[in-house]
Amino acid sequence: MPPVSTGKVHVRVFTEPAPVTAIASAGPFGFVATESELQRWDEDGNVIAMSADHGLPGDHVVALASDAERKWLWVLTEGGLGHYDAVQEVYSEMGAPPAALALDYAGLAKEGATLASAIDGGGWLGTSRGLIFVSEKGGWVPSPVKDPVKALLREKGGWLFVGGKGGLQVRSPHGDFVKPQGCELADVRMLVEAPGGYVMAIGSDDGGHERIAIGKQAAWTTYRTLPEVAWDGHEALVTFDTPG
Repeated sequence: MPPVSTGKVHVRVFTEPAPVTAIASAGPFGFVATESELQRWDEDGNVIAMSADHGLPGDHVVALASDAERKWLWVLTEGGLGHYDAVQEVYSEMGAPPAALALDYAGLAKEGATLASAIDGGGWLGTSRGLIFVSEKGGWVPSPVKDPVKALLREKGGWLFVGGKGGLQVRSPHGDFVKPQGCELADVRMLVEAPGGYVMAIGSDDGGHERIAIGKQAAWTTYRTLPEVAWDGHEALVTFDTPG
């Protein structure tokens, strides 16, 4: 057994040593959410803590989503939902959800939620009660998806991928929701952009067996995972050849 060094180890800390819950980028900035604040990093390595002085309605970040086309960052906190314009450096808050939706920001902070930007400038909010579209023009509009939503991903062409207890659903740029062919996942926990314009879904089938599905738009292929372990994004690095 080799000797164990007793020398000192120096670790350079770039941020506070709090767990990071989300990372996103918009325009020239990178954004890091911890359990207690949202940090904005610029290209020179300067960092500021976003707060009420910047318009942010809360400190607990529930979810982040980038809108690359507009250089916006959608931010959901325990105090509200809005988007930060990385060019103008201005935060705009959405109006409160209607009472009929029975949505409470503090409740979303406890149970969790997910976000994705929409191609027309709005935002998609996935909750335990389903999927909701939010925009400055149209307000809050519930979608046909009523199952709990755990993951959202919108690709450049405008296709929206919705994962959760109801499996995987895909919304076309024309607004139609369909069940993708070839995806055997009954419970989707994660959605990840893959090489070549593909999307990877991670979850389990009807029998509770771990599965990975890879596809484009509404055409997908499902694969078994080896070993049979439940992934949450921290245990494994996956490499694959895209179908076709």
